[in-house]
Amino acid sequence: MTVSGPLQGAAAPVMAVLAFAAAIAWWRVRPWPVQWPTAALGALSLIVTALYLPHGDGGSYASAWGLLEAAGLLVLIVLLVRRARPLVAAVVGTLTGAAVAALLLRVLPSPVTTDDLMMCSFWALIAAAAAVAGRYLRAQDAARIRAARQAEREQQLALAADLHDFVAHEVTAMLFQAQAAKLLAGSDPSHALTALDRIEKAGQRALASLDRSVHALRQTGAPQYGLTDLHELARQYSAVGPAPVHVHVAAAAEACSGDVAELAYRIVVEALTNVRRHAPDATAVTVDIQPAADDAALRVTVINDTSLGTAHGAPTRRSDPTAPGGTGIARLAERVGARGGTLTAGPTERHSWRLTAVLPAGRAVT
Repeated sequence: MTVSGPLQGAAAPVMAVLAFAAAIAWWRVRPWPVQWPTAALGALSLIVTALYLPHGDGGSYASAWGLLEAAGLLVLIVLLVRRARPLVAAVVGTLTGAAVAALLLRVLPSPVTTDDLMMCSFWALIAAAAAVAGRYLRAQDAARIRAARQAEREQQLALAADLHDFVAHEVTAMLFQAQAAKLLAGSDPSHALTALDRIEKAGQRALASLDRSVHALRQTGAPQYGLTDLHELARQYSAVGPAPVHVHVAAAAEACSGDVAELAYRIVVEALTNVRRHAPDATAVTVDIQPAADDAALRVTVINDTSLGTAHGAPTRRSDPTAPGGTGIARLAERVGARGGTLTAGPTERHSWRLTAVLPAGRAVT
Protein backbone atom coordinates (compact mmCIF):
# COMPACT_ATOMS: atom_id res chain seq x y z
CA MET A 1 0.00 0.00 0.00
CA THR A 2 1.29 3.45 -0.90
CA VAL A 3 0.27 6.95 0.07
CA SER A 4 -0.53 9.74 -2.35
CA GLY A 5 -2.42 12.98 -2.52
CA PRO A 6 -3.84 14.51 0.66
CA LEU A 7 -3.12 11.39 2.71
CA GLN A 8 0.56 11.80 1.97
CA GLY A 9 0.55 15.42 3.13
CA ALA A 10 -1.60 15.55 6.21
CA ALA A 11 -4.19 12.82 6.76
CA ALA A 12 -1.89 10.08 8.04
CA PRO A 13 -0.07 12.13 10.73
CA VAL A 14 -3.37 13.77 11.73
CA MET A 15 -4.89 10.32 12.19
CA ALA A 16 -1.93 9.25 14.32
CA VAL A 17 -2.16 12.34 16.54
CA LEU A 18 -5.94 12.00 16.91
CA ALA A 19 -5.55 8.33 17.79
CA PHE A 20 -2.95 9.29 20.38
CA ALA A 21 -5.22 11.99 21.89
CA ALA A 22 -8.23 9.64 21.99
CA ALA A 23 -6.25 6.88 23.65
CA ILE A 24 -4.88 9.23 26.31
CA ALA A 25 -8.34 10.71 26.97
CA TRP A 26 -9.86 7.26 27.36
CA TRP A 27 -6.97 6.17 29.56
CA ARG A 28 -7.57 9.14 31.87
CA VAL A 29 -11.24 8.12 32.23
CA ARG A 30 -10.71 4.37 32.57
CA PRO A 31 -7.04 3.65 33.32
CA TRP A 32 -5.42 0.46 32.07
CA PRO A 33 -1.78 -0.66 32.18
CA VAL A 34 0.29 1.97 30.40
CA GLN A 35 2.12 -0.56 28.21
CA TRP A 36 -0.99 -1.23 26.10
CA PRO A 37 -1.65 2.30 24.79
CA THR A 38 2.10 2.85 24.43
CA ALA A 39 2.58 -0.32 22.36
CA ALA A 40 -0.52 0.39 20.23
CA LEU A 41 0.38 4.01 19.49
CA GLY A 42 4.06 3.17 18.89
CA ALA A 43 3.02 0.50 16.38
CA LEU A 44 0.55 2.90 14.73
CA SER A 45 3.28 5.51 14.38
CA LEU A 46 5.61 3.01 12.73
CA ILE A 47 2.85 1.98 10.30
CA VAL A 48 2.20 5.61 9.31
CA THR A 49 5.94 6.16 8.80
CA ALA A 50 6.14 3.03 6.63
CA LEU A 51 3.35 4.44 4.45
CA TYR A 52 5.46 7.49 3.73
CA LEU A 53 8.67 5.69 2.81
CA PRO A 54 7.88 4.88 -0.87
CA HIS A 55 7.25 8.55 -1.65
CA GLY A 56 9.63 10.20 0.74
CA ASP A 57 8.87 13.86 1.38
CA GLY A 58 5.73 14.24 3.46
CA GLY A 59 5.76 18.01 3.34
CA SER A 60 5.19 20.61 6.04
CA TYR A 61 1.96 18.97 7.26
CA ALA A 62 3.79 15.79 8.16
CA SER A 63 6.53 17.81 9.84
CA ALA A 64 4.19 19.85 12.08
CA TRP A 65 1.92 16.98 13.09
CA GLY A 66 4.90 14.70 13.44
CA LEU A 67 6.35 16.95 16.17
CA LEU A 68 3.11 16.69 18.14
CA GLU A 69 3.11 12.96 17.63
CA ALA A 70 6.72 12.71 18.79
CA ALA A 71 5.95 14.73 21.91
CA GLY A 72 3.07 12.40 22.75
CA LEU A 73 5.18 9.28 22.25
CA LEU A 74 7.92 10.71 24.46
CA VAL A 75 5.39 11.34 27.22
CA LEU A 76 4.22 7.75 26.91
CA ILE A 77 7.81 6.50 27.19
CA VAL A 78 8.23 8.45 30.43
CA LEU A 79 5.02 7.00 31.85
CA LEU A 80 5.89 3.52 30.63
CA VAL A 81 9.31 3.38 32.29
CA ARG A 82 7.91 4.98 35.43
CA ARG A 83 5.04 2.53 35.93
CA ALA A 84 5.48 -0.70 33.96
CA ARG A 85 7.53 -3.74 34.92
CA PRO A 86 11.18 -3.42 33.79
CA LEU A 87 11.04 -6.17 31.13
CA VAL A 88 7.80 -4.86 29.65
CA ALA A 89 9.15 -1.30 29.74
CA ALA A 90 12.30 -2.41 27.90
CA VAL A 91 10.40 -4.18 25.08
CA VAL A 92 7.59 -1.66 24.58
CA GLY A 93 9.95 1.28 25.17
CA THR A 94 12.29 0.04 22.43
CA LEU A 95 9.35 -0.19 20.02
CA THR A 96 8.10 3.29 20.88
CA GLY A 97 11.62 4.76 20.80
CA ALA A 98 12.06 3.32 17.31
CA ALA A 99 8.81 5.01 16.29
CA VAL A 100 10.12 8.35 17.56
CA ALA A 101 13.43 7.89 15.75
CA ALA A 102 11.67 6.93 12.50
CA LEU A 103 9.38 9.97 12.46
CA LEU A 104 12.05 12.01 10.67
CA LEU A 105 11.86 9.67 7.67
CA ARG A 106 8.46 11.14 6.79
CA VAL A 107 9.98 14.47 5.75
CA LEU A 108 13.20 13.18 4.21
CA PRO A 109 13.40 12.43 0.47
CA SER A 110 13.95 8.86 -0.70
CA PRO A 111 16.20 6.96 -0.76
CA VAL A 112 17.35 7.06 2.88
CA THR A 113 21.04 7.86 3.25
CA THR A 114 23.55 7.30 6.03
CA ASP A 115 23.27 10.95 7.03
CA ASP A 116 19.50 10.50 7.34
CA LEU A 117 20.04 7.56 9.68
CA MET A 118 22.42 9.64 11.77
CA MET A 119 19.72 12.29 12.12
CA CYS A 120 17.25 9.57 13.18
CA SER A 121 19.71 8.35 15.79
CA PHE A 122 19.61 11.83 17.35
CA TRP A 123 15.86 11.38 17.88
CA ALA A 124 16.58 7.95 19.30
CA LEU A 125 18.78 9.68 21.89
CA ILE A 126 15.86 11.94 22.77
CA ALA A 127 13.69 8.85 23.29
CA ALA A 128 16.46 7.40 25.50
CA ALA A 129 16.48 10.64 27.51
CA ALA A 130 12.72 10.24 28.04
CA ALA A 131 13.35 6.72 29.34
CA VAL A 132 15.99 8.09 31.73
CA ALA A 133 13.47 10.68 32.96
CA GLY A 134 10.93 7.92 33.54
CA ARG A 135 13.53 5.88 35.44
CA TYR A 136 14.30 8.89 37.63
CA LEU A 137 10.61 9.40 38.42
CA ARG A 138 10.31 5.68 39.19
CA ALA A 139 13.19 5.97 41.64
CA GLN A 140 11.56 9.01 43.24
CA ASP A 141 8.28 7.12 43.61
CA ALA A 142 10.11 4.23 45.24
CA ALA A 143 11.89 6.62 47.58
CA ARG A 144 8.58 8.21 48.59
CA ILE A 145 7.09 4.79 49.29
CA ARG A 146 10.11 3.83 51.40
CA ALA A 147 9.90 7.13 53.27
CA ALA A 148 6.20 6.60 53.94
CA ARG A 149 6.83 3.09 55.21
CA GLN A 150 9.70 4.32 57.37
CA ALA A 151 7.52 7.08 58.79
CA GLU A 152 4.81 4.54 59.56
CA ARG A 153 7.38 2.28 61.21
CA GLU A 154 8.73 5.16 63.28
CA GLN A 155 5.20 6.05 64.33
CA GLN A 156 4.63 2.47 65.44
CA LEU A 157 7.89 2.49 67.39
CA ALA A 158 6.97 5.82 68.96
CA LEU A 159 3.67 4.40 70.16
CA ALA A 160 5.44 1.29 71.48
CA ALA A 161 7.94 3.51 73.28
CA ASP A 162 5.15 5.51 74.89
CA LEU A 163 3.36 2.36 75.97
CA HIS A 164 6.57 1.09 77.55
CA ASP A 165 7.71 4.35 79.11
CA PHE A 166 4.43 5.60 80.52
CA VAL A 167 1.75 2.91 80.54
CA ALA A 168 4.15 0.20 81.76
CA HIS A 169 5.26 2.58 84.52
CA GLU A 170 1.68 2.83 85.79
CA VAL A 171 1.05 -0.89 85.36
CA THR A 172 4.12 -1.61 87.47
CA ALA A 173 2.72 0.67 90.17
CA MET A 174 -0.60 -1.19 90.01
CA LEU A 175 1.13 -4.54 90.45
CA PHE A 176 3.17 -3.19 93.35
CA GLN A 177 0.03 -1.92 95.09
CA ALA A 178 -1.86 -5.13 94.34
CA GLN A 179 0.85 -7.14 96.07
CA ALA A 180 0.70 -4.81 99.05
CA ALA A 181 -3.11 -5.06 99.21
CA LYS A 182 -2.89 -8.84 99.12
CA LEU A 183 -0.50 -8.88 102.08
CA LEU A 184 -2.56 -6.38 104.11
CA ALA A 185 -6.03 -7.68 103.28
CA GLY A 186 -6.25 -9.80 106.42
CA SER A 187 -4.26 -7.81 108.96
CA ASP A 188 -5.00 -4.22 107.94
CA PRO A 189 -8.07 -3.85 105.68
CA SER A 190 -7.90 -0.03 105.75
CA HIS A 191 -4.43 -0.01 104.17
CA ALA A 192 -5.61 -2.60 101.68
CA LEU A 193 -8.43 -0.26 100.63
CA THR A 194 -5.91 2.57 100.31
CA ALA A 195 -3.82 0.37 98.02
CA LEU A 196 -6.87 -0.43 95.93
CA ASP A 197 -7.60 3.28 95.62
CA ARG A 198 -4.06 3.85 94.38
CA ILE A 199 -4.48 1.02 91.90
CA GLU A 200 -7.56 2.74 90.53
CA LYS A 201 -5.74 6.06 90.18
CA ALA A 202 -2.76 4.38 88.52
CA GLY A 203 -5.13 2.73 86.04
CA GLN A 204 -6.67 6.10 85.24
CA ARG A 205 -3.22 7.60 84.69
CA ALA A 206 -2.31 4.68 82.42
CA LEU A 207 -5.38 5.34 80.29
CA ALA A 208 -4.59 9.07 80.25
CA SER A 209 -1.01 8.30 79.16
CA LEU A 210 -2.31 6.10 76.35
CA ASP A 211 -4.69 8.82 75.17
CA ARG A 212 -1.89 11.40 75.35
CA SER A 213 0.43 9.14 73.34
CA VAL A 214 -2.10 8.65 70.55
CA HIS A 215 -2.87 12.38 70.50
CA ALA A 216 0.83 13.22 70.29
CA LEU A 217 1.28 10.89 67.33
CA ARG A 218 -1.60 12.64 65.54
CA GLN A 219 0.08 15.97 66.29
CA THR A 220 3.31 14.89 64.51
CA GLY A 221 5.05 13.77 67.70
CA ALA A 222 4.93 16.99 69.71
CA PRO A 223 6.69 16.65 73.10
CA GLN A 224 4.36 15.35 75.80
CA TYR A 225 6.39 15.86 78.95
CA GLY A 226 9.19 18.07 80.18
CA LEU A 227 11.41 18.76 83.15
CA THR A 228 8.63 20.58 84.98
CA ASP A 229 6.64 17.32 85.06
CA LEU A 230 9.33 15.51 87.05
CA HIS A 231 8.08 16.82 90.39
CA GLU A 232 4.59 15.41 89.82
CA LEU A 233 6.14 12.14 88.66
CA ALA A 234 8.19 12.00 91.86
CA ARG A 235 5.11 12.71 93.98
CA GLN A 236 3.14 9.90 92.33
CA TYR A 237 6.04 7.49 92.59
CA SER A 238 6.71 8.32 96.24
CA ALA A 239 3.06 7.76 97.12
CA VAL A 240 3.22 4.21 95.77
CA GLY A 241 6.75 3.27 96.74
CA PRO A 242 8.97 1.53 97.43
CA ALA A 243 11.03 4.64 98.15
CA PRO A 244 10.59 8.41 98.18
CA VAL A 245 11.96 10.31 95.21
CA HIS A 246 13.83 13.60 95.53
CA VAL A 247 14.10 15.70 92.38
CA HIS A 248 16.43 18.60 91.76
CA VAL A 249 16.36 20.45 88.45
CA ALA A 250 18.93 23.22 88.05
CA ALA A 251 17.54 26.49 86.75
CA ALA A 252 20.14 26.51 83.95
CA ALA A 253 18.92 23.09 82.77
CA GLU A 254 15.43 24.39 82.05
CA ALA A 255 16.68 26.17 78.91
CA CYS A 256 17.09 22.91 77.02
CA SER A 257 14.86 22.23 74.03
CA GLY A 258 11.53 20.47 74.38
CA ASP A 259 12.51 17.18 72.76
CA VAL A 260 15.61 16.91 74.97
CA ALA A 261 13.52 17.64 78.07
CA GLU A 262 11.06 14.92 77.07
CA LEU A 263 13.89 12.44 76.54
CA ALA A 264 15.24 13.30 79.99
CA TYR A 265 11.76 12.69 81.43
CA ARG A 266 11.57 9.29 79.71
CA ILE A 267 14.95 8.33 81.14
CA VAL A 268 13.77 9.16 84.66
CA VAL A 269 10.52 7.21 84.13
CA GLU A 270 12.46 4.15 82.99
CA ALA A 271 14.87 4.42 85.91
CA LEU A 272 12.06 4.69 88.47
CA THR A 273 10.16 1.81 86.89
CA ASN A 274 13.24 -0.38 87.15
CA VAL A 275 13.78 0.61 90.77
CA ARG A 276 10.25 -0.52 91.54
CA ARG A 277 10.68 -3.77 89.62
CA HIS A 278 14.21 -4.75 90.65
CA ALA A 279 14.96 -2.92 93.91
CA PRO A 280 11.97 -3.25 96.26
CA ASP A 281 14.29 -2.68 99.27
CA ALA A 282 15.41 0.77 98.07
CA THR A 283 14.94 3.48 100.69
CA ALA A 284 15.57 6.61 98.61
CA VAL A 285 15.89 7.69 95.00
CA THR A 286 17.57 10.90 93.89
CA VAL A 287 17.03 12.54 90.52
CA ASP A 288 19.42 15.32 89.58
CA ILE A 289 19.23 17.36 86.35
CA GLN A 290 22.20 19.63 85.74
CA PRO A 291 23.98 21.25 82.81
CA ALA A 292 27.09 19.29 81.91
CA ALA A 293 30.55 20.73 82.40
CA ASP A 294 30.74 22.25 78.91
CA ASP A 295 27.30 23.90 79.35
CA ALA A 296 26.29 22.49 75.94
CA ALA A 297 24.78 19.30 77.33
CA LEU A 298 22.33 18.12 79.93
CA ARG A 299 23.30 15.59 82.59
CA VAL A 300 20.59 13.35 84.05
CA THR A 301 21.54 11.32 87.12
CA VAL A 302 19.31 8.85 88.97
CA ILE A 303 20.65 7.13 92.09
CA ASN A 304 18.97 4.64 94.39
CA ASP A 305 20.51 3.09 97.49
CA THR A 306 19.63 -0.53 96.81
CA SER A 307 22.19 -3.23 97.41
CA LEU A 308 20.53 -5.79 95.12
CA GLY A 309 22.43 -4.61 92.11
CA THR A 310 19.62 -4.96 89.57
CA ALA A 311 17.78 -1.69 89.95
CA HIS A 312 18.20 -0.67 86.32
CA GLY A 313 17.82 -3.97 84.59
CA ALA A 314 21.43 -5.20 84.60
CA PRO A 315 23.43 -7.44 86.94
CA THR A 316 25.75 -5.83 89.47
CA ARG A 317 28.84 -7.19 87.79
CA ARG A 318 28.07 -5.26 84.61
CA SER A 319 27.86 -1.57 83.81
CA ASP A 320 26.50 -2.08 80.29
CA PRO A 321 22.93 -0.72 80.09
CA THR A 322 22.19 -3.16 77.29
CA ALA A 323 22.84 -6.19 79.48
CA PRO A 324 20.07 -8.78 79.98
CA GLY A 325 17.21 -7.99 82.32
CA GLY A 326 15.14 -5.49 80.30
CA THR A 327 15.04 -3.64 76.99
CA GLY A 328 13.97 -0.19 78.21
CA ILE A 329 17.44 1.04 79.15
CA ALA A 330 18.96 -0.53 76.03
CA ARG A 331 16.45 1.22 73.82
CA LEU A 332 16.98 4.54 75.59
CA ALA A 333 20.75 4.10 75.25
CA GLU A 334 20.31 3.71 71.48
CA ARG A 335 18.08 6.77 71.34
CA VAL A 336 20.50 8.85 73.40
CA GLY A 337 23.40 7.65 71.25
CA ALA A 338 21.54 8.65 68.09
CA ARG A 339 21.41 12.20 69.45
CA GLY A 340 25.14 12.20 70.13
CA GLY A 341 24.82 11.60 73.88
CA THR A 342 25.77 8.79 76.25
CA LEU A 343 23.93 6.67 78.80
CA THR A 344 25.55 4.40 81.39
CA ALA A 345 24.17 2.41 84.30
CA GLY A 346 25.85 0.37 87.01
CA PRO A 347 26.54 -0.15 90.72
CA THR A 348 28.50 2.32 92.83
CA GLU A 349 30.91 1.74 95.70
CA ARG A 350 28.21 2.63 98.24
CA HIS A 351 25.96 -0.32 97.37
CA SER A 352 23.72 1.91 95.28
CA TRP A 353 22.87 2.04 91.62
CA ARG A 354 23.55 4.99 89.35
CA LEU A 355 22.19 5.83 85.93
CA THR A 356 23.82 8.75 84.13
CA ALA A 357 22.82 10.21 80.78
CA VAL A 358 24.48 13.13 79.02
CA LEU A 359 22.31 14.70 76.33
CA PRO A 360 23.14 17.47 73.83
CA ALA A 361 20.95 20.17 75.32
CA GLY A 362 20.02 22.37 72.38
CA ARG A 363 18.13 25.51 73.35
CA ALA A 364 14.48 26.11 74.02
CA VAL A 365 12.68 28.25 71.46
CA THR A 366 11.56 31.55 73.00
